[in-house]
Amino acid sequence: MKLADYVIDFFSKKGIDTAFLVYGAANGDLVDAFTRNKKISYVSTLHEQVAGFAAEGYSKIKRLPGLAISTSGPGATNMITSVANCFYDSIPCIFLSGNINSQFMRPHERIRQVGFQETDIVSIVKPICKYATMIKDSKEIKYELERMYHICTEGRQGPVFLDIPMDIQKKDINPDELEGFVSQKKFFDVVEIEKKIENFIDDFNKSKRPVFLIGGGVQLSNTLDDLLFVAKKLNIPCFPTWNGMDSITSDLDIYGGRVGTYGGPGRNFAIQNSDLLFGIGTRVSGRITG
Repeated sequence: MKLADYVIDFFSKKGIDTAFLVYGAANGDLVDAFTRNKKISYVSTLHEQVAGFAAEGYSKIKRLPGLAISTSGPGATNMITSVANCFYDSIPCIFLSGNINSQFMRPHERIRQVGFQETDIVSIVKPICKYATMIKDSKEIKYELERMYHICTEGRQGPVFLDIPMDIQKKDINPDELEGFVSQKKFFDVVEIEKKIENFIDDFNKSKRPVFLIGGGVQLSNTLDDLLFVAKKLNIPCFPTWNGMDSITSDLDIYGGRVGTYGGPGRNFAIQNSDLLFGIGTRVSGRITG
């Protein structure tokens, strides 16, 4: 089968039913592959940054990695802001870009560009991705897709970036002959976790004014229902951060208000006067402490 078809099929088998993209010559084969898969479709946005932000929204709602696809050069660089946003907010999104044919890539750094819109997008986005790479051999595609998806969704989630040259997209491959990726499972230290839980329960039993500080990580980790149950049961005021506003809304009896720079004197006063501050899914940024 065509490698581009394999890529789109891979995501549809993961349950992703919508991608967001802007068409271009360098990603044409990937876009064309949607016509041969009835389980996934694409939305053509007006700008690549929009595609990235749409993928982020998709991820938050569907609890699946969002998928954004661009062409080479300016198409790929237009997604950088979206990539960075996903990185700092820990949103699992997959960014794909096409690139020029491998034979036209610059042979060394003294030459800035050979192919039309040739850009080393991988080096540009590496600092704001959990993983970024270019497919240089069609035999790598299964391994890299599986590895990329695993890295995107495991642990602290975040964006990954895959760059696929046009000639690689067109390659004919046999999926049965491709080598896959085997993840190394990480195990939690159960004894250490139980010890922390016991310490919290002990602190909670001693407290008179406990509060919960709720960040965006609660919603991303699918623990919101458990949190609301505990907070309501124990009548603990909850204060959402900027990224936690979708989790703790103003219609809840336990809602204490937004905190930090974007909050107000009353809410910050309540935090300052609590005798047990329990942060959940938050990094307690300077916008809160400041």
